[in-house]
Amino acid sequence: MILSRALLKSVLPATTDDDTTRYVLSVVHVHPDGMVEATDGKILVRARDPYLQLDSDYPTKDLPPVTTPDKAVLLPTSIIGKLLAAMPKKSTLPILCCAQVGVTADGTVQARATDLTVPMVADITEAQSHQWPMTDRVMVKDGDRPCLKLILSAAMLTRLAKIATEAGRAKSENTVTLEIPTEDKYREGDAIVSAVRFTTGSTITVEGVVMPCRL
Repeated sequence: MILSRALLKSVLPATTDDDTTRYVLSVVHVHPDGMVEATDGKILVRARDPYLQLDSDYPTKDLPPVTTPDKAVLLPTSIIGKLLAAMPKKSTLPILCCAQVGVTADGTVQARATDLTVPMVADITEAQSHQWPMTDRVMVKDGDRPCLKLILSAAMLTRLAKIATEAGRAKSENTVTLEIPTEDKYREGDAIVSAVRFTTGSTITVEGVVMPCRL
């Protein structure tokens, strides 16, 4: 299966190497259909790339042939870092900005990336001995329950996080509280369209409003 650089990087922030007793917190769970998921025990994310590329398009120079895994694969973050480093920073061939995960003829589970000069190949068979948790039990899917949607840009969230970080003593534990209005006049359909009040800070008390994105 082919995994784009953007897909892998989108879920890496939800992993952690801090808890050595729970191996699955430092891996990415790769489904045969191309979906990837990751968790650090507090955040669970799933991501899909709508532009899946074919295994048959991946360059095989100096690489053994592989077949697509018939079940999910655990891909350690330590290996993902090496895969990303092995990809060219820029390329006219989009397939080179991807990694490939497959199974060799002898049953070895491999992850590899190449810039057509020096391929990076990793044996990840041992990682498959670990069990991924049943995340379907906690994942909330779109439409599962009534909700109000607050749409903020990534840049806005980054600024809010920076404000919270600077406004307290124990920066890693600072929080942001969003007060989402529930009256009909503040929304269009199920989306909030009015200013939303926020508070943050422990040493310094900060309050303000953020404006939702209009899509």
